[in-house]
Amino acid sequence: MKLKPFQLQDHLKQQKLAPIYLLTGDETLQMMESVDLIRKYARQQEFSERVILTLETGFDWSSLDQEANSFSLFANKRLLIWFWSN
Repeated sequence: MKLKPFQLQDHLKQQKLAPIYLLTGDETLQMMESVDLIRKYARQQEFSERVILTLETGFDWSSLDQEANSFSLFANKRLLIWFWSN
């Protein structure tokens, strides 16, 4: 489902978090606000751990697979954030 930034909050209020969100755009502020909003709702749904990966030249793709398939010792739910660095 494609959402505009102004639709994201209503979407999150009506539903639980989707398994994946792909955020794209040229407006850095809008992107950061959208990420912050998703993080806020993730905290409300008891996501207690956050993992941040940055895609850049030489990125080890196995680390994404490893993080996505590993369990945390301290959290039942983890939020995996993946940034693409230009």
